Order: sequence, then C-alpha cells, then structure tokens
Amino acid sequence: MLRIEREQKTWVFNAHRNLPKSLADNLYQPWDDGIKSLVGLSGETLSIHDEPVNRFQTSHVCKSALIVSLKVKTDVIGLLAMARKADKPFSQANQHLLEAVADYASISLKLILKNQSGALRTEYQ
Repeated sequence: MLRIEREQKTWVFNAHRNLPKSLADNLYQPWDDGIKSLVGLSGETLSIHDEPVNRFQTSHVCKSALIVSLKVKTDVIGLLAMARKADKPFSQANQHLLEAVADYASISLKLILKNQSGALRTEYQ
C-alpha cells in the first residue's frame, strides 16, 4: 500500500506483505516505480502483465500487477497493489475483490486522516 504525501507530492510505501527483502527495506520511504504514479494520476484501476511490465522498475520482481486507487470522492489518497511472479493476468474476480478492499481501506484512511486533522485543530486552539 502506498499513500500520497501531499507536501512533497510523492507516494510513500506504507505497508506490504510477502515482498522480497530488497523492496521491503524501502518501507516508509518515497516510492516511484512508474506504474503507481500512472494510477495515482488517473484514479483508474490498472492491470498489466507480460511485455508492458518490462518497462517499469519492478519488472525484476513481478510479471503481473494489479493496482487500484484509494479515493475520497475523486481525490486519490493512496494506492493498493497486488503483484505476482507468474506472467499470468489477474482475473476480473481478483480485480473486483481488490477494488472492494480498496473501498474499505479508503473509508478507514479517510476516518484516520479526519481524526488526525481534528486532533491537530484541538491541540492548537
């Protein structure tokens, strides 16, 4: 999972599961492999595999990727991605499931951000 860092206008690598150590070491660091910024700009789900993956920096780790945006209304606040080593496209069922998870994650992230900004307003009043 990546979230947008508004002040720096960068994506920050926030959470992972089963990533190789070489990538997992980048946790909480700015992240731009080229793929995720495309989804961040468009807000649309992206499913790629085979040859298109080879154009991006993470091609040595995965041959298929599915990336969805975490949105509050039309504002993209984060990204959720799945990747696999096999050169096999993700199914429509995989996509629908990840989009549903992204919807729930968006709601949770929105509440966290709202509570943080409320706490900051209370603290400085």
